[in-house]
Amino acid sequence: MRTAVHLLLLSIAAVQVAAAAANITAVFAFGDSILDAGNNNGLLTIAQANHAPYGINFPGRAATGRFSDGKLTSDIIASELGIKAAVPAYLDPAVTDGDLLTGVSFASAGSGLDAAVTPRVGNVVSLEKQMEYFQTAAARMRRSAGEAAANRSIENGLFLISAGSNDMMINKYILPLRLNFSVSQYQDFLIQKMDAFIRELYSVGARRVAVLGMPPLGCVPLIITWEKIKHFHLPGSDRTCVDAYNSDSEAFNLKLRQLLSDLPPSLGSAVKVAYVETYAPAMDMINRPAAYGFEDTVWMLWIWYSGNRESVHKEFDIV
Repeated sequence: MRTAVHLLLLSIAAVQVAAAAANITAVFAFGDSILDAGNNNGLLTIAQANHAPYGINFPGRAATGRFSDGKLTSDIIASELGIKAAVPAYLDPAVTDGDLLTGVSFASAGSGLDAAVTPRVGNVVSLEKQMEYFQTAAARMRRSAGEAAANRSIENGLFLISAGSNDMMINKYILPLRLNFSVSQYQDFLIQKMDAFIRELYSVGARRVAVLGMPPLGCVPLIITWEKIKHFHLPGSDRTCVDAYNSDSEAFNLKLRQLLSDLPPSLGSAVKVAYVETYAPAMDMINRPAAYGFEDTVWMLWIWYSGNRESVHKEFDIV
């Protein structure tokens, strides 16, 4: 286990180095459970992680609402940069004006890019609402610290986004609620939503954005179980990945990378947008669990969510 954790830390070092080089002084997170630090705790939803066994490796062994045994990627980045030990949830009543200036998480587990459907299924915070929360937070920063300090926090902030996985899993694979789209058409629809969200972040001052790619959804335990049930097989039998859904993830990531490559020229030279590779390291861990200190990685898929050194270095112009 220790080896895998060290590898995880090394793999996200690229994002940390990129952030340091860009003088990042705050970390803001948006999206789903990968970056949710506890915003769902007060919501009437089943998408909650403020109970055991979550948080068993978090400082104080506390289940804070993070969908992890320990820190999230956003926490580790902020900690390694010396910004703060962890990035708190925006909806945590204990969040202070000082917390806002160094970054908070607006992410909500179960949310996605398809605002009309995905967040409503789980009664969670949509990306549109997350943006509203950010604008409210920005206004609060300006009142408490002044216009200049608030603007510095936003302009020097690293904006992390993880979104799209719940849209595909809920609306195409499990329920499905978007039968009017083919898989490819729905991916295009989600890419358009991602494009609009990043542009809106830019309009409110964001200049450093890192977007996590889609993981191999065919290896998500919930999806494997659901496929077994659909075909009248025992959920615990033959826990293998669903190749067709993994292919969908790869196709989505190609489209996402193209979007992120096209964005900086259209927004201006001051904007840096990084694609964070997740699919390849996930599949490597699943295919070679022993190399990472695990026996069965299908059951702990989400631990590897991390950055890719080469892609982030390229996007942030680090040599």
